[in-house]
Amino acid sequence: MDDMNWNRYKYRQFAQEACQPAQDLAKRVDILVRTAVDLGCGYGQSTKVLDEVFHEAAVTGVDRNPEIIRLARQKHPECRFVQADLMSLQGRYDLVFSNAALQWVPDHENAIWRLMKNLNEDGVLAVGFPQTKGEPLFDIFEELIQKYFPEYPVRWNALEAAEYHRILQSCASSFDYWETDYYYHGFDPEAMMDWLVNARLEPLDPDLKEETVQALAAELKERVAEAYQMDENGHILLKIHRIFFTAVR
Repeated sequence: MDDMNWNRYKYRQFAQEACQPAQDLAKRVDILVRTAVDLGCGYGQSTKVLDEVFHEAAVTGVDRNPEIIRLARQKHPECRFVQADLMSLQGRYDLVFSNAALQWVPDHENAIWRLMKNLNEDGVLAVGFPQTKGEPLFDIFEELIQKYFPEYPVRWNALEAAEYHRILQSCASSFDYWETDYYYHGFDPEAMMDWLVNARLEPLDPDLKEETVQALAAELKERVAEAYQMDENGHILLKIHRIFFTAVR
């Protein structure tokens, strides 16, 4: 299904939405950063944030998707990007940074321990990711994924705050943990839902039937229209809850 790849370009429409949390997280890092890696860098907006905040550091953006890396290099030629899986990270850095990627990774306890090992002494692991469970758009979407693609695993990988405190106490010399709600007004649900459907289904069998994808999308749009009050432009107020932590090795 060649048209399933269009989400890589749609991704650019949501770059600004991802920028603010990345900026907020980067500003909580209070060390001298000479080397930094941005895991799950996507289109490169968070890598650019790190390059601006830590302007004397060597910053590398990492993403597993080769097409996304190509687009990131095109958009931010001043930054360095490498194609790799974030959980296969090699080397050590002053800052290991990840904004909106850890939600795709299972077993957060093991993931955090592994990433802490990629830090230099007194280096910082800075992580932020959305926890969308409880917001109607995302709850409806996951419900329909299970209806139309029951073989596809549920992606609620986030843990409770107490679990992150336990994990970080066991592997960090000090840490901070916080949660924040971000509200996006004037949000076009059509664009967001189209992107969600393609991005979420991309790892599935490439031979999946287009009519099934379209049926899911049509029901999603109908359900979301019932769940939200839209303004005169057909836009909604969307809340995205985010989990953040910084941990010092």
